[in-house]
Amino acid sequence: MESLGPHQILFVEADSANTIVAKQLLTGWGLHVSIAKNGKEAIELTKTNIFDLILMALQLNDIDGIETARIIRRLGDQFQHVPIIGHSADPITADLKGNELTDFILNPFDKTELYNKLKNHLDKGQPDIVMQNLDRCTDGDIEFRRELAQLLANNIIELMTNIDRALKNHDPQVFTRAVHKTKTTLSILNDADLTEDIKIVQAKMKESEPLDLDRYVERLTNRCRKTINILNTISAQ
Repeated sequence: MESLGPHQILFVEADSANTIVAKQLLTGWGLHVSIAKNGKEAIELTKTNIFDLILMALQLNDIDGIETARIIRRLGDQFQHVPIIGHSADPITADLKGNELTDFILNPFDKTELYNKLKNHLDKGQPDIVMQNLDRCTDGDIEFRRELAQLLANNIIELMTNIDRALKNHDPQVFTRAVHKTKTTLSILNDADLTEDIKIVQAKMKESEPLDLDRYVERLTNRCRKTINILNTISAQ
């Protein structure tokens, strides 16, 4: 089976043995996996990270999986389209699945079935807006679109490098210059969430004692990685 990564996956499961087996399987397909052992942890992780897909156990020790998915959907518009695949040792009816779950799979997982479901939903997760914006800038020229996608990906990678350098040196000016240099890239991508996260980190870095800076940097880094993955996919088409 070919690699599915690098996508960000949240695996929600109360059973530690199931978690170990699933994480080994998912990372073996090139996926980056975060773990939540209950509904509360899943909700908090979703607030501060950008996940391309959530594998949600239906039986949890605090909030059940469907209610957890319902709460995640209510966190904002950006959470309406995140695929949430429920998993359980028992099958569920279509009515129980409701609108919160995108799909369902029995656990223990059939390796081929899980791979196919992940591939299907992750492929659907590629934002059309990136492709549309690139087509707008390149007048539909496929080769030019590939070159532009690679250039933008490299610019976001450079931004991430400068974020790290600014943090290590405690120098917000490094980050400010990097953001200024990336303005054209951000304008082409037209990603309001990415732009907003950059503004938040930029403002936090100027504070003398910033609260939760690491959390916001991690969220921005995850969003940058996701954008790079999309651009690399387009540049390879």
